[in-house]
Amino acid sequence: MAFRSFRIQPKRVNEDPSQTYELSSEQIQFYEENGYLVIKKLIDLPALESYRQRFRDVCDGKVSRNLLTVVKDLSLFDKTSKPETYINKIQDILYDEVFSTYSENPRLLHVISQIIGQDLSVINGMLINKPPGTNTHYPHQDLLYFPFRPAQQILASWTAIDPVTEENGCLFMIPGSHKSWELLEHNHMVDDGKPFFFSIANCETMAPEHKRVRLILDPGDTVFISSTIIHGSMPNLSNTYRKAITCHYVNSNCHFFDVTGSNQEKLANMVEKHLRRQNYDFKFMDLWKMKLKTVRGFKSNL
Repeated sequence: MAFRSFRIQPKRVNEDPSQTYELSSEQIQFYEENGYLVIKKLIDLPALESYRQRFRDVCDGKVSRNLLTVVKDLSLFDKTSKPETYINKIQDILYDEVFSTYSENPRLLHVISQIIGQDLSVINGMLINKPPGTNTHYPHQDLLYFPFRPAQQILASWTAIDPVTEENGCLFMIPGSHKSWELLEHNHMVDDGKPFFFSIANCETMAPEHKRVRLILDPGDTVFISSTIIHGSMPNLSNTYRKAITCHYVNSNCHFFDVTGSNQEKLANMVEKHLRRQNYDFKFMDLWKMKLKTVRGFKSNL
């Protein structure tokens, strides 16, 4: 666990027992050995329904987008006029009045604090929609997208809103692939209409089919995912949507670093080029600094 930073505290998490979830030694050991952990029914159904409805309201223009970023799957965009069938995700949800109840959920934060430490910031949040026809999300490591370290103190939560099956695009994990805590080489994937999607190099060797553990989840089931585990998701071959909500958390003692010369530089250059096209003149690292939000414990050092 990381050391605390003695700074002014934001609002505290309510420590009512109903809002906590104590991990067992077996669960912690499973996470350390495998790089992920599933907790059943962690998030309640009314909350999930509020996220689903918020997604639809944003898609249909019934509420202001404000800081939200709506991402379209370009491979589906020309095939339908219904937004829910081509919008792949809503990003930057951390300051939305509805979606932020997920990123600041006390039970969720209590679990995360037991894995990466008490002082937490959330730095990325998305509601992911996987409409029928959505292709595979290639095997990758989340660490590729983050210009901060150490890798051991970055953790994702991923909660099923809809039932998640092999047919509609479940997650898959390569258990134990996180243990070096190093970022592998990734190749840019130019298909699927998703410009920032990458896959690990030597995919057949590093993520062969027989090593992929598929996660079949019910609504409310939550997966905690280490930053270096190799994972991805199956294509949606069903006629239903597969929605999930996810956030990345970082211990507040982590630090940013310049990715120049690293195997993250290609991605950073792509992101900065995209920002310039939108008339934003700031760096890859600056983007993440602006997204940062302290949610538990002391103010972040980041």
